[in-house]
This record gives sequence, C-alpha cells and structure tokens, in this order.
Amino acid sequence: DFDIEEQVLFYLGGIDISFPEALLEAGTKLQEAQKSSPIIQQDQRTDLRDWYTCTIDGKDAKDLDDALSLKKLQNNHILLAVHIADVAEYVRE
Repeated sequence: DFDIEEQVLFYLGGIDISFPEALLEAGTKLQEAQKSSPIIQQDQRTDLRDWYTCTIDGKDAKDLDDALSLKKLQNNHILLAVHIADVAEYVRE
C-alpha cells in the first residue's frame, strides 16, 4: 500500500507529518469559506477559459493541468486563483 510505504519513509527519515491544531482549524474555515465562493461551485464546473491564466507545471510536464491567474477586483483587491484541472473528468483509463 503506497500510503503505508510513504508513512514508513517519513518515519525513517525523521520527518514529522502531523499538523498543528491551529492549521487544521484554519483548513476547516477555508473549506467553509470556499462553499460560498463566487468562483468555486459545488457539483458543477465553472468555465474559466476566458481568464488569462499561466501554467505552473514544469517545462517537462506531460500534462498542463495546474495554473494561476490574477484578476483585479472593483475594490482594487487582487484575486489570486489557483486552477487545478480535474483531468479525470475528460480522460478515461
């Protein structure tokens, strides 16, 4: 099982993979905030192909499915969007 092998490697390497409680709480709050986001839609896909987006995948990547974009909002704040394509939606085994 890959998960067990990964945990053993971390253990043998002395790498602590536990997360502080404050970080876990922040993650929960972030998940709750995302549910009401105008960009992230549950059970639907949002078409963002008209956004200017730059890949963050390396030059030797086999698939370009991770990207970033910036958008200036009306209140002069900057929205940083992280795009992670769900290629399993389009590519079958």
